[in-house]
Amino acid sequence: MARFENAPDVQFVGHSAEAAFQGLLDQHQERLPENCGRVEINGDYHRGHLQFLLFPRHRCTDCGGRGQYVGLIHVEPCQACRGSGLVVP
Repeated sequence: MARFENAPDVQFVGHSAEAAFQGLLDQHQERLPENCGRVEINGDYHRGHLQFLLFPRHRCTDCGGRGQYVGLIHVEPCQACRGSGLVVP
């Protein structure tokens, strides 16, 4: 089971600690920092050591954060950021 410390009524149960945490994040994205792009879970649950790493999103350097590649003939979504203008390193 995973829950937010400041909101114990918000919880998610999964077949493992990692699955529970990922389910909690998937259903409550609004509680993450706005620039959070990816969360990785490392550690050993059986030993009680889990580490949650939050990776921020940055402006795409390929398109300058515009989300588009502007060529001489056509405009298309940036392939590096898939048109979002943001990438996770």
